[in-house]
Amino acid sequence: MQNYNKVKKQYEKNKKLLEQANKKTDLVNKNGNNIKEIVSNLKPNLVNKKNYTISQEQVTTIKDYISTTKSMKKVNDLDIIIKEYEKDLKGHNNEVRELNSTIRQKDEEIRDLTQNLDIAKNTISKQQKEINVLNPFKYLWNKLMKFIKNKVRYSKNETYKKVYEELKIDNILRQEDIDFIDNKNTKKRNYEL
Repeated sequence: MQNYNKVKKQYEKNKKLLEQANKKTDLVNKNGNNIKEIVSNLKPNLVNKKNYTISQEQVTTIKDYISTTKSMKKVNDLDIIIKEYEKDLKGHNNEVRELNSTIRQKDEEIRDLTQNLDIAKNTISKQQKEINVLNPFKYLWNKLMKFIKNKVRYSKNETYKKVYEELKIDNILRQEDIDFIDNKNTKKRNYEL
């Protein structure tokens, strides 16, 4: 934004210089005709015919003309400045185009991410519902494991021990459950869904 303000100030300054240059150009054209007329109407000097007589007013007019033409050099400088300004403007246009392209890409990425987020929210919502449905079974499974553990360890009925062995052989029980029942592991079993 600072560059923009700087360029804008420079533009205003150059605009004023250009207006002044246009006025001076008009003045040079007008005075150029006066100078031609002055030079054409010069009278030879009475003493020396190779020299001409010129009035003070004509000298002032010629000096003004010379002064004005010298200041016309600024027009060349102004032309250079305007070309630099145009170059900067083209550079800024390219930057704006690139930034707009980047913004469009980011907008597309945001839209895609928003869609993915919506899909993820829906998936999480469905899975949470499934977990809520399965939570009672987790509770039942824990109760069943405690029941089997108590029956296997403390019951005199061998049927529970046989059922327990078959559950192990058929891979119905996880290793954590077996360790729990056999009292080999004291850490809490993980039934996260």
